[in-house]
Order: sequence, then structure tokens, then C-alpha cells
Amino acid sequence: DNMLTDLDNCSETDMYKIQRNVKDYAGVSIIKEKYDSVISKINTRKQNNVNDVNNRINNLYSTLDSNELQSIKDKIEEYTDEFYETYKSDWQTKLDDIENKINEKQRQEEIARKTKTLSNGNYTVGVDIESGTYDLIAVSGGGNVIIYDSLGGLEVNEIMGTRDSSFYSKTYN
Repeated sequence: DNMLTDLDNCSETDMYKIQRNVKDYAGVSIIKEKYDSVISKINTRKQNNVNDVNNRINNLYSTLDSNELQSIKDKIEEYTDEFYETYKSDWQTKLDDIENKINEKQRQEEIARKTKTLSNGNYTVGVDIESGTYDLIAVSGGGNVIIYDSLGGLEVNEIMGTRDSSFYSKTYN
């Protein structure tokens, strides 16, 4: 009976149990008005839950926060009542779309972290730039890219530039 008087603080699981069993309570200890009030509060709570998830998903499209994505997924898992089944497939479609956007954002951020723009000059690997494999793209002007091996032997001598011609290479991979 305490759960029936304090519905606002009940868990979703308790709300579901109450709704399932409220008819038993109604016949024994609850008058019809109390029964109707309980069902009304339960239905309002469910609709508020749906509205909350919808709002959180809509906000997630702008924030693309992976922690919030997981939090919403966890919250949806708590909704076991059949009332929510009609919403779950729509929510899942939206969450899958958002998850793809988050993954693409993370991929772009990783590319941005790895992107280096160098001006004209001489650069030494391990001193001026990290050692590794790079894709080179000319972004302005033209010039030579010369790479020597550890013994001083010439490995690459590429003429790069931004103009379309057979003389310049715009990219070097």
C-alpha cells in the first residue's frame, strides 16, 4: 500500500508490478477512485518516460555524447512493460543513426589529430615531426619533398604542387 501512495518515487519495475496487480488490490483494499488514480498516475509516468527519452535522443543529435548515448540505452533497457515496445524500434533506429554519427565524428577527430600542416623548410623525423607513415598533400604553392634513409641515401624526391599538371604531384602516399 505504501507503493500505491508514493507512486512518484517508485521504480519502473515497481510501477509495472503495481499495474499488473492493481486489480487485485482494487478488489480488496482500494476503492474505485483510488484504482483509477493509480492507473492514471502509472500511465502519466509512462508517457513522461517516453517524452524524456525522446527529448534526450533529440538533444543527443546535437551533442553526440557517447556517454549520454549509453545512458539512454541503459534507461530503455529498464522499460520492460509492453507499453514501450511500440517506441523501442523507433528509438533503436535513432540511436543507431546517432552512434554512426558519433563514430564518424571520432574518426574525423582522429584524422584531425594526425594532420600536420608544414610550411616550406627542412624537417627532421624524430625531431620536428613524429616518425611514421604519412600521406602528403600539397595545399599551396609547389616544391620538392626529399626523404633520405637513415644512412643518408635518397629515398624520395617528389615535386609537389597544387596546379594540375604532369609536372607536379598533388598527393604522395
